[in-house]
Amino acid sequence: MEFRLNMSNPFIAVRDTNRKRIRGLWQRGDKYYLQVRVPGESAPRKFPLDAITLSEAKAAAELRRTELRKGNVPTRGHKPGFSDFAEKYLQVLEKSERPVKVARTIREERRILEKWKGALLNTRIDKVTKAQIAAYRDTRSVEGMSPRTINIHLSILRNVFAKAVADEIIEKLPPFGRFKNSEAQAPSRPRLSDEEFELLCRASLEESGRNGQLLHDLLRFLGYSGARKTEAQHMLWRDVNFNAGLITFRNSKGGATRSMDMNPSLKQHLSDMWERRDPESSYLFPSPERGSRDEPVSNLVEAFNRAIASTGLNGFAKMEAQGDSRLKKRVRLGFHDLRRYFATRVMELGADPQTVSRWIGHKDGGILLLKTYAQVRTEHRAAMAARLDLSVQLPKDQKPKPTKRREKKTHGKNNPAQLALTATKPANGNAQNPRSQPC
Repeated sequence: MEFRLNMSNPFIAVRDTNRKRIRGLWQRGDKYYLQVRVPGESAPRKFPLDAITLSEAKAAAELRRTELRKGNVPTRGHKPGFSDFAEKYLQVLEKSERPVKVARTIREERRILEKWKGALLNTRIDKVTKAQIAAYRDTRSVEGMSPRTINIHLSILRNVFAKAVADEIIEKLPPFGRFKNSEAQAPSRPRLSDEEFELLCRASLEESGRNGQLLHDLLRFLGYSGARKTEAQHMLWRDVNFNAGLITFRNSKGGATRSMDMNPSLKQHLSDMWERRDPESSYLFPSPERGSRDEPVSNLVEAFNRAIASTGLNGFAKMEAQGDSRLKKRVRLGFHDLRRYFATRVMELGADPQTVSRWIGHKDGGILLLKTYAQVRTEHRAAMAARLDLSVQLPKDQKPKPTKRREKKTHGKNNPAQLALTATKPANGNAQNPRSQPC
């Protein structure tokens, strides 16, 4: 059998308009390449350039040389498929001795990456195209997924490609085509009123059955602290410091530990819980079905549904859902609405956004808080406007004094006096008497 080298599309040295070869620049078809010698390698290597015209190829070649001088040399060899590399990325997260992400975040990333595997299959990771990513995004959008959720899927895909860049398997990230922030903004939900919150807490004691007291304690804790439900469920009594007036969240979103100052309502509520705590459990909210094990409560949905049904909050966001279809599946009141309630109420009472954002575990200084969580009530806005008296009161016998305004001094060419003086001078610069000039 005879093997022949395919020379139908060979590399051709690029020349300028004077027919002189351009150092290191080659062309194959419509694609430009830079050929350089890499230290430690016997043969020169050709690197593809992102260029269409000759001028673009020259500029891209200089950028590539700069990167190579810095030591940014892509590795040679077989490029893995997307599915294989995504699995490797997940195994690094799951088997790390000091994981950078909490377990539930890793589980969520695995769930989403399984969807990406089904869409991209085992396409070589350096061959994944913008069209493939856009097709996945459009498919999810047609299925009814919100732009915000699609952006989360794209962010997790970006994590995999960022790992490939760090491992020098690919050179740069592909374009992901994220939705704009205005399109991906979370839908606006109504704000729970103070009366509704109090009625909900009372209904939990009366209508939620044998788990009523446990639900009541959890609801008040969420409303007084702004904690996430999962954070609250895993709170331990050793994380409550009555002397320092601090509570510590160790199972927060993102894995970071944060502390919060107790307000009087929260401190009194925790003191009441301490008096009737279960001495055999270290959790603030122990599971009633734990048996001999020490476990936190995991499911209070049934008890919560009874409480919101008795207070009429099962149609909490019904009016807003008529204008925003994304709320149709989330019309009922949820545990997370108590986090919004806390953020809005403490800001209405005068707390600054930076402090509130620290309390609830945000690291952006209050940007997300003001954009998503804090929804100031119409009554509060009206009350704030009524407090602003912008009129100025002067004594009746006081007459307004005219304000003396100083004229601006002009200098240089724009000075009128200078212009007039210049106009009377002849071209040679010597002043002459106008009467001595001939008529």
